[in-house]
Amino acid sequence: MKPRTDTATSYDQIPYTSFPIFHSHPRNLAAVASLFGLQVAPVHRARVLEIGCSTGGNLIPLACQYPNSTFVGIDASSRQIAMAQREVEALELENVLFHTCDILDYSNTQGPFDYIICHGVYSWVAPKVQDRILSLCRENLAPTGVCYISYNTYPGWFLRQGIREMMRYHAGTFNSETEKIEQSRALLSFLSRASRNESSTYQRLLTDELEVIGACDDSYLYHEHLEACNEPLYFHEFISRSQSHGLRFLGEAQVSSMFPNEFNEDVQRTLHGIANDLIQFEQYLDFLRNRRFRQSLLVQKESQPKRSLDPESVLGLQISSELKKSSCPDQPGPQQEVAFEHANGKILRVTKGLVSDAFETLSSIWPQEIALEDLWESALKTSDLSVNTAQVSKSEFAIAILNCYSQGLVELFARSKKTIEVNSRTNTPRTTCWIQRQALMGLIVTNLRHQSVRIGPFERELLQLVDGESSLSELASRISEGPKADEISNTKEFHEFGLDWQKFVQASFEKLQNSSLFCS
Repeated sequence: MKPRTDTATSYDQIPYTSFPIFHSHPRNLAAVASLFGLQVAPVHRARVLEIGCSTGGNLIPLACQYPNSTFVGIDASSRQIAMAQREVEALELENVLFHTCDILDYSNTQGPFDYIICHGVYSWVAPKVQDRILSLCRENLAPTGVCYISYNTYPGWFLRQGIREMMRYHAGTFNSETEKIEQSRALLSFLSRASRNESSTYQRLLTDELEVIGACDDSYLYHEHLEACNEPLYFHEFISRSQSHGLRFLGEAQVSSMFPNEFNEDVQRTLHGIANDLIQFEQYLDFLRNRRFRQSLLVQKESQPKRSLDPESVLGLQISSELKKSSCPDQPGPQQEVAFEHANGKILRVTKGLVSDAFETLSSIWPQEIALEDLWESALKTSDLSVNTAQVSKSEFAIAILNCYSQGLVELFARSKKTIEVNSRTNTPRTTCWIQRQALMGLIVTNLRHQSVRIGPFERELLQLVDGESSLSELASRISEGPKADEISNTKEFHEFGLDWQKFVQASFEKLQNSSLFCS
């Protein structure tokens, strides 16, 4: 690998805020591959490359979670790589390496990779670099490997591209990056105010887009909308380019997006009628949804994935779900139904029996996961398989889970021999050194589900104290006698709990539990 250190990038001037990318997690990539009939490397002993790793926000928590896996990150920004390396040194991690390297210069000397991640790069680089990303994946992906690439898509990006061009036109009259960002926000504010009372379709779409962009932080706004390169493309164009480099489309990292569940039967029937293959089907879906972003998974062209999800493979995976039993009353009659509500607002109705009992188990242990085999065995033991309940076979159970997965109601992950996993049922909480370090630096941390979580000032202090040995009452005593006790006792939140340290700590503890910040 030949580093290029003589050329500063815009990311050296304004480092990109680096967060975990939930759907890029190797456990998710492995699960998708398995469901499409492919065998991939176990996540707990895998080699992972990230192209355009920024400051390591995606790789570092993975390295902490899987000490027996190897992680390599490359980025052209020496400043961002230096920031990532400082964190690695502070955490004393030995299984993750970061290199300052232009994508065009990268040559692998470390063997093939089981998983390659390239998030937020492809659409933001010149065509020759886009071409190199795909050839790099072909050259460095293991025969059974999976590659994740995200990119901006048409037709959804047409309107956003117009807003980007407006901002670039306005920002072009200013010199410093700070001024460009400030003036771009000023323009967004002006356009938003001017559009607020208009009733045309364009104005409504413009207002919605302005609200989304306006809520982004400065680094995202600058690199997404003010950079010289930002070239969206149609899905079929991306696939054509991938195929020319010997790569095959596996599916989307968020598999539920491949199912047109939100459309009625007539629309779905027409879709299947006009699409000759999976690629056309996905492209027509983009037309219907006005899609503007994809997270596509690629494999080597020699791989032969099945083109339907395999119920048998489900039973080898882990499952979790935010489904909660709804307050809706059960329907009367011999085939009673149980209603569950997902955090996204969707309602699931299940005939009383083994499947509904399984979902009640998932609800009770959230945010923890459970192996599908174990969930099946648990449901068999607890279900009242009387004449008034649904008796299902193991394969029917797997199909029911797949149906929920296709609707985004459950999450499936490859099993792995993790040393760190979510524990939401502990009275002596413990967390990771990475979470504690992030909490020390700010109010956004990466939880054990590989998601960004915003915490409050008090939760930040509490995370510094949890050690896996102290009980809640002991933590409450330490905080109430600590140096920040007076500051905390004067907060509005503390007064809402009647100035009771025990209740206050309990509430904060439950919030952190539900945010998947404690481990076993």
